[in-house]
Amino acid sequence: MEKAATSGAGDNKPLAITLSCREQLKNVRDSSGICDAFKVKYKENPEFLVHAPGRVNIVGEHIDYCGYAVFPMALEQGILIAASKGKDDLIHLANIDEAKYLECAPFGLSEIRSWTRGDASPKWQDYVKCGFRGIMNLEHEGVATSGFKIMVGGNLPAAAGVSSSSALVIASALLGCVSWNVQISRTTIAEVCAKTERYVGTEGGGMDQAISVLAEKGNAMLVEFNPLRSIAVRLPGDAIFVVCNSMVTMEKAATVQFNTRVAECRLACQILAKRVGLDWKTVKVLKNLQSQLGKSLAEMIQLVQYHLKESPHTLAEICDILGTTPEVLKAESLNKQCAGVNEFKLFQRATHVFEVSVNPSDGRETETKAGRVLEFRRICECEDSSVETLVTLGTLMNESHVSCRDLYQCSHEKLDKLQDVASKIAFGARLTGAGWGGCLVALVPREKLDEFRSTLETDYYEKLKGLRNGRSMDELVFTTAPAEGAMAYHIQGQGV
Repeated sequence: MEKAATSGAGDNKPLAITLSCREQLKNVRDSSGICDAFKVKYKENPEFLVHAPGRVNIVGEHIDYCGYAVFPMALEQGILIAASKGKDDLIHLANIDEAKYLECAPFGLSEIRSWTRGDASPKWQDYVKCGFRGIMNLEHEGVATSGFKIMVGGNLPAAAGVSSSSALVIASALLGCVSWNVQISRTTIAEVCAKTERYVGTEGGGMDQAISVLAEKGNAMLVEFNPLRSIAVRLPGDAIFVVCNSMVTMEKAATVQFNTRVAECRLACQILAKRVGLDWKTVKVLKNLQSQLGKSLAEMIQLVQYHLKESPHTLAEICDILGTTPEVLKAESLNKQCAGVNEFKLFQRATHVFEVSVNPSDGRETETKAGRVLEFRRICECEDSSVETLVTLGTLMNESHVSCRDLYQCSHEKLDKLQDVASKIAFGARLTGAGWGGCLVALVPREKLDEFRSTLETDYYEKLKGLRNGRSMDELVFTTAPAEGAMAYHIQGQGV
């Protein structure tokens, strides 16, 4: 049975709102399309509408699973689910984009309880199963008493680094909560979904689920872990964030790259723990190691430089340092996706998390990546929207991209090209999400938005026409304001 989570800033909001379908449903973005598709498919009106937003991470990439705080904001774009309760325990699942997401055979609630993905690449319906599985794992009395008829839609690009998969998990879990009358906090939903999404094979850290369910309109969120806690942070008034799709897709759960980075951080932590006399099997998260040692981020980077070599560590070398066998190491520290990986860049990955740089404008030492998040928050809370402030925030974003590109090696040549073009106009720009493709988030001067879009179209998108697949510039480049977290709507009456 899952343990209750610590309350966060977004926990005071209800999970569901009752709507008058004629008057209020129209205020839910894109609701008419999903409801119409539901009625065409199932010949009835939906009882529930669920919206879960995607996200961009403004700064602090690949550090949530290392235990450090991140700084995302929810997008106005998201995943939508229209649903009604079934008369049996079957889940009937369809997607509004049926050409891309093929309809799957109905599956029962009992199948979800025993479901394991195996070694196959995840299918879109697996993320729905993850959401329901998380709520069913809570073992509340009366959980999962009925199945559903479901139509899935939304306006988030898939495999673009804006967390469409996690939004689908959250939306499914929220549907389970409100229809099965499960009374839990939003923070608990976020933690449960972070755990159950790992059924598809991705060892994420919980940022995507937390921001999707805990976000507050108008604010970015500082999200801390262990325990999970969210803090609303108002962005500078003149800060305009633009999301730019590189048109390079990266299926996060279908590649070894993401999970190898998670394993490299874990192995770096365990070697450092061993070197300082701790039990390496019990210390697997860099933030926990820092806390146990009582050291600053600057001191942690000194440990990295002293104990980890810059050239890759082989599996045999790691086993020798830890005094263990490959079999034990694989059981303690690795994952299935790391099978066949024999070299691990531990120095670079740990440096990405702990790195210390000097702010050239005033000589202050700014600790990054983990410390860069707190610096970004500190600047935002000064409530200064001057150009100088936006330049400083943009510099932090640029530094973040460089670290992702050079130390974590999670960028892509087209992402780097897009970042280079964006930086001609923007205060700063960086990859957002897992990387290896996907989207860029840029901080752009309000008065230069049109020039920014025009520059991207001329210098980037026009040169990659073959990848556009008919997508308009509005689909590829869009501004967004910090949006509300996930919400379920109980629709009363007919005539949706």
